[in-house]
Amino acid sequence: MSETIAFRPGFVHGIVNDATIGSSTVRDELQEYFDVAATASLYAPIPAPTSIDDWLAKEDVSEQTFDDWQDDGFKPITGPVVVLPIGPMNGGPDLAIMKKYVTAFFLGVDVVVLDEAKIRSSIYKTSIKYGDQDYVLRQRKGHAYTANKYEDGFHQYLADSLLRICIQCLRDTKAFCVVGITMLDLYSSEDDDEEFTMGLADPDNFVTICSFARYLPKFQLNLKPKYRNEEEDKDNGKDLTASQLTKLVTLRGVVTMTHEILHLFGVRHCVYNSCMMQGRYTMITFARRD
Repeated sequence: MSETIAFRPGFVHGIVNDATIGSSTVRDELQEYFDVAATASLYAPIPAPTSIDDWLAKEDVSEQTFDDWQDDGFKPITGPVVVLPIGPMNGGPDLAIMKKYVTAFFLGVDVVVLDEAKIRSSIYKTSIKYGDQDYVLRQRKGHAYTANKYEDGFHQYLADSLLRICIQCLRDTKAFCVVGITMLDLYSSEDDDEEFTMGLADPDNFVTICSFARYLPKFQLNLKPKYRNEEEDKDNGKDLTASQLTKLVTLRGVVTMTHEILHLFGVRHCVYNSCMMQGRYTMITFARRD
């Protein structure tokens, strides 16, 4: 049985009430949706953390009411959501299905998928060719990988390096926002001890980057023993066929993309229920994003 870990000190479960839904004229309509969700038991309560790496044990998070969201300000939607594949998407999601999902989720918003921005690699550096410019990526050895895998391409790349490309793409396309997607493994900060990140949003610049690398079984199979976890192994699709794996990566990919795009819409992490707007630091907590 998993050990129960304490929530981060100061964490308070959010409670859906009139203050949450807000004092706006849409309160009655929003309340109807909350009532339907509660009646159908669509969203389970947030469980206690099961690992010191669980986001609820690490992240300083507070509830966001509807009025909070309005007060934070919101940029009018004046262009499409642009999806920019960065590097080859081999073994990755079905981009056509991802486009259909995001188009349906953000009803009325156009979604455009661009051609791949190419990777250029040498023994000295890795860069991305976008437009007329090469963007050099900051990288490090994936410290969780087995010792011999660095030479086989198991690097991690700084997410901010890829966000710079997304910012330039936003300027070029006049999009509402740009979502970079990649099969590269990412980390979020030089000063952060976080092992990896699957998504990082920059709401000020309306760009985000999503990594689908960790959805592939090879990442569990090539981790050092102390980073392995039987529950995560079972959840990572190592026994699936190629077709089944594409479906799994696509499903997880659209959840990650939608989560990050919602951050660009001003939505913070959720402290009310188990839903896609929870944070995550492990594959186990990812599975709680319904």
